[in-house]
Amino acid sequence: MLGVLVGLAPGIAISRITTASFTENGPDLSTVVIDIPWLQILLPVLLISLVAGALAWVSVRRAPVVTRRAT
Repeated sequence: MLGVLVGLAPGIAISRITTASFTENGPDLSTVVIDIPWLQILLPVLLISLVAGALAWVSVRRAPVVTRRAT
C-alpha cells in the first residue's frame, strides 16, 4: 500500500505538468483535468492484501509448540 501512495503522488504531479497548456507567463494549470482510475488502483491493492492475509492465515500454525528450559 505504501508503494501505491509513493508512486501515486509523483505520477499525479508529472501528469499535471505534462498536460498543462503553456502561456506567456508559464503553465496554465487552471484548465488541467486529470482522470484517475481509482478502481484500477484500489482493486489490486485490496486483492493483493487479502490474498497475502489469507496465505499467512493458512500457513501459520495455530498453536506454536512451547518448550520449557531447565534452569
